[in-house]
Amino acid sequence: MNNLKPDERIEDLQYGGLKIIQSASEYRFTTDAVLLANFVRGAKGKTVVELGAGCGVISVLISKKQRPARLVAVEIQPVMYDLLERNVKLNGLDIETVCADMRDAENFVNGADIVVCNPPYRALNSGEGQIKESIKNCRHETLIDLFGAAGAASSVLRFNGSFFLVHQAERFADVACALRANGMELKEACLIKSFSGQVPKLALFKAVKGGKVGLKWLPDLVVFDENGGYTPTVRRLYAMDEQ
Repeated sequence: MNNLKPDERIEDLQYGGLKIIQSASEYRFTTDAVLLANFVRGAKGKTVVELGAGCGVISVLISKKQRPARLVAVEIQPVMYDLLERNVKLNGLDIETVCADMRDAENFVNGADIVVCNPPYRALNSGEGQIKESIKNCRHETLIDLFGAAGAASSVLRFNGSFFLVHQAERFADVACALRANGMELKEACLIKSFSGQVPKLALFKAVKGGKVGLKWLPDLVVFDENGGYTPTVRRLYAMDEQ
């Protein structure tokens, strides 16, 4: 497969021969997406839905590593959906792709065991200068906000199903409120730090639809060691030592 556009390149995901097409002129996935994909647990043989799938990196990793019985990836922006479709084909994976608003996902799948989402982090009016609209939609809550994403997740989840997401650590209260308002309870949280001793900027979350109150804080996830290389924990997540 070699139908790349002039501004595109194929990147190695460093696991099982997986590769991802990315565009230099569109939103490009970052480490948080890979960390979220590896934070998801219990997907083998289950029905999994990714909301706001972008280029598909999270779905591709989950499909290859965990082998769910069904995986549905939903993406609203046509330019990103095109990348999603081609990345699924590039890796020869059994992933259903849907170009739709995540709030309409229940029209395509329901009773999911697991929902995964890497939603836009930034509030609608937070400044970032003039950027391309499709990139802004990935970073800012222009098309959907946190409460809307939580509602979309709840609508396709079965009772006791799990919702995994990544978001800004400073918006922890917003995350907890959005989840509870949509019938989900926060069960696990893991702060992400670039380096040990730094203030965490991101966090991984697991919620359960209809779950009981009770949050477990997992050990902080430190991405880089003092030399700037990946920590052993991150290397395990990336499966770098298995190559």
